[in-house]
Amino acid sequence: MKLTDDVLAMPDTDPRDLIVGGSTAKSRMYMSVPMRYLLENGHLEKARVDTTQPNQTFDTNMLDYGCGRGDDIRDLLQEGVKCWGYDPYHVDAKWTLGCKWPLVTCIYVANVLDREKANSLIGEIQDILRHDGVAFMAIRNDLPETGARGRNCTQTPWKLEFGSRGSSEYHMGQTLHKSPGFYLYKFGKGDKCKVV
Repeated sequence: MKLTDDVLAMPDTDPRDLIVGGSTAKSRMYMSVPMRYLLENGHLEKARVDTTQPNQTFDTNMLDYGCGRGDDIRDLLQEGVKCWGYDPYHVDAKWTLGCKWPLVTCIYVANVLDREKANSLIGEIQDILRHDGVAFMAIRNDLPETGARGRNCTQTPWKLEFGSRGSSEYHMGQTLHKSPGFYLYKFGKGDKCKVV
């Protein structure tokens, strides 16, 4: 497999064949609300494929980092989105962490991590983004308090703060979307951000 910063070569494997059992992920019959929002509002268009066109080549893909049982991947593939998923407990696709991705999503993962691990997660996502890549992170905001129990783990209603390069100051960045159930943040490879 040859990888460059412009083209991502994918193995000849169907992402749905890599799903295995696991930890805190919830099984869904339908796409998660944050992923549906991204799809319906055009944020995943550069990963979409016109399935009516034969012999189409793909120069872009997306990774769902912490994809759980792969339910969003399944639904995105049906919508024509060329995507892959990685989850240390559910999807055996460690090769994805050695790639540079133009688009990375991370839905409801930071909530099940402590502050240190959640901040490491942001760094891991930025490490696998292409230089011009973009990441979307959905963080639940409907948790009653820090340390709420649920889905076999402790969950925390984190928020993401953004800072300027060369400054130690952080501020609440613009969220892409706010709803009663989650905040959706957008950041790039070079953006300075942390959970609080």
